[in-house]
Amino acid sequence: MHSKNKLADALMYLGLMDMSLQARGGFYHDYLSPLATPELQLLADLQEAAMKFSFPRRRDIMLLRERVIAGEFDATEEESEEWASSPEGQAAFTRLATDLATEKPKETLGDAPIEPTYHDQMNALAGFLDEQFNGDAKGKDKKVGFVLMLFEYGDNPGRCNYISNGAGRQDVVNLMKEMIARFEGQPEQSGKA
Repeated sequence: MHSKNKLADALMYLGLMDMSLQARGGFYHDYLSPLATPELQLLADLQEAAMKFSFPRRRDIMLLRERVIAGEFDATEEESEEWASSPEGQAAFTRLATDLATEKPKETLGDAPIEPTYHDQMNALAGFLDEQFNGDAKGKDKKVGFVLMLFEYGDNPGRCNYISNGAGRQDVVNLMKEMIARFEGQPEQSGKA
């Protein structure tokens, strides 16, 4: 039995005739629905329907809702393959491939792992600094954030290795912009402190 009909029968059994008709037409089906998230709509509709009734019918509708969440009425593998080979499915795959081919790479700050040469030392230093500034504090209880950047001098091709104690990327970007502005705005100084 097609999963949309299985769902329609379950809805009809509970006396939810309008929803049953919609289900039989594919409205709540993973591949046949005009909705982007048909299962979420089904869950919302079942919740709303349940509130219109008292116990035990409310309980029965909520039990059906739990069965939906458990995947009992999800599209089958055969239904998935049927949709994938349909003109609509093929068009969707073509759009997806086109979108992926034209998608610009995302900005990545510090996505590459720390170079193996420095990995253990940087992690040890970060742990030490975090403990010195924040003690046993974790997460939002920390009072001090830090960023440790490590690079090799010279013309060596390489990268800047980066580690922090949980600072978010946007916070680090803002910090770097502020530091650059300060560095560029100050006259070059010489001498000994």
